[in-house]
Formats: sequence, structure tokens, C-alpha cells
Amino acid sequence: MNRWTLTFHGHRQLKATDKSAAILWLLFSLVSEKDGKTGARLGQDHIFWTEVTLSRDLAERPGWKELSDEDVRKAMFRAAQESIQEVGRKLRQTPLFWTPQSPLAGGPPWDLASVRFPAPHAITFEIADDGSASGQGAREGAGLGA
Repeated sequence: MNRWTLTFHGHRQLKATDKSAAILWLLFSLVSEKDGKTGARLGQDHIFWTEVTLSRDLAERPGWKELSDEDVRKAMFRAAQESIQEVGRKLRQTPLFWTPQSPLAGGPPWDLASVRFPAPHAITFEIADDGSASGQGAREGAGLGA
């Protein structure tokens, strides 16, 4: 298991579209604990934007439509954090949309009062050492080899 640190650096709110009620770009860095301890300089391998979109359908449902703009951004931020932790690598997109089985169907499943946004603490988590953080597992799965 490798330990990684996910740090938030900034965000941009984009205009809504026909399909999305809200679009948020979040700037993160994802650094291994080893690189973090050595003070390695953050580069393009570490820093990335994640686009979080909230579908109009979900935004108009109970539990979502009552939220303030600030709470919507907090929910979108928390969803991105959890998605990155779950997959253990950089993510370019995190769509939030309605499905009957979705944990998001009745509103955000997080206590939004406890979500620190836009000034959160960095979070540290473990990733299984299977090459997924570097993208090697995806390359091998696509037949591109080592």
C-alpha cells in the first residue's frame, strides 16, 4: 500500500449549460507520501484539473434544489475528493447525475456544514500498489504493455 496526499489548490465556476446546472473546475495535486517528504517539486505529473458537473435533472430534485450555491459547490467538491480517493489516481471528470439507485438521488449524502470549501485541509489516503495510480494498470489493460 502506498500513501498519497490530495491537496486542493483552487477552483473556477463555469456557466451552466443546457445539460448541466453547475460546472466546477477543481485544481488538485496528488503526491505520494515519499515525494511529499522529500519536497519534490510539483509538476504536470502531480497537478490536475477535475471537472465536476451537476446535471440539471439531479439539481431539480428534492434535496438538491433547496441547496444554496455555496452548498452545491461544497457537495461537488466533496464528490470529487471521494471519487479521486476511490480510483486512486487523477480524474479529469466527475459527473453528478440522477439514477434511481444513486446515493445522490435524495440529496448530498455528506454533512455539508463539515465540508471545508474553498479552504480544505489536504487528505492522505492509501492506494493499493498495483500500478493504478500511475496509469500503468490502465495501459496494460488496453494492451499497451509496460
